[in-house]
Amino acid sequence: MNVFAAKASSPSAKTNKNIVDLGYVPYEKLPQVYSLADAYLLPSREEPFGLVIIESWASGIPVIATKTEGPIDMLTPKTGMFIETITSDAILNSLETYYKYWQDNTIWDHFSQKECVNMAQRFSINVTAQRMRQELFK
Repeated sequence: MNVFAAKASSPSAKTNKNIVDLGYVPYEKLPQVYSLADAYLLPSREEPFGLVIIESWASGIPVIATKTEGPIDMLTPKTGMFIETITSDAILNSLETYYKYWQDNTIWDHFSQKECVNMAQRFSINVTAQRMRQELFK
């Protein structure tokens, strides 16, 4: 299982063979990057909407996220899992649980690629804009 980082800044991250520092990635290339991942980790303290969640789901990738505004409204048991608290131990525990599913080859018993893609479509910019138009201009 590999971890891809937009910016691996800590010394241990820079020397870990399982962490690949991608540096800057143009937006058009993000689907390629997401498709290489086994999960998307979003350990944010604040995440009001979660565009990166939608991008991950569009590639069929489950999300491991903290319980913040956006993920609480979007994440389902078939599209990812929550990190219970924003601590390094809780993040590690969530990653270990996910890795166990991945290692046991039961990952898709817990999560659904199809459901991830469906959720990405449900929260797409076009669908969200249409919902906002309907609500704001009744």
